[in-house]
Amino acid sequence: MVALKVTTHGPVFNGIGAKILHQAERDAVQDLVELGERRVQSQLYPGHGLVTGNYRRGIVGQVGGHVGGAGGVSQTSGALLQAATRDIARGGLQGVVHDSGIIYGPWLEGVSSRNDATRFKGYRMFRNAVQDLNRIAPTILRRHLTKAARKI
Repeated sequence: MVALKVTTHGPVFNGIGAKILHQAERDAVQDLVELGERRVQSQLYPGHGLVTGNYRRGIVGQVGGHVGGAGGVSQTSGALLQAATRDIARGGLQGVVHDSGIIYGPWLEGVSSRNDATRFKGYRMFRNAVQDLNRIAPTILRRHLTKAARKI
């Protein structure tokens, strides 16, 4: 017969480690949301989707368990960060960047049925931002997890 007794102690086992990792996850998603917001807004400039600045001001990022815009998350941007945060966000933590439900948002993005009837095919601001975020999301997550590991 072999008897084995294992005693565990320290920050990883007393709950502090889990809190630190959860905060690192939240920080990574927050960074991605803020970066996504800036990436979409940077594509709106005079002559390229910016006339009054109203649409640019409507680009908003949110982090939380349940996220959505004032007018609901539109077809334009509802999935912006889902792909970029899929592997980061476990347990319901989500990040989303949306256009606050502005009525002409889908047309500007190029996903409206009106785009089929006109020469204007959209700016694809959200699509471009998603591609950028998907590329850099692992780096951002790695940076936050490295910090968390040092704390633990």
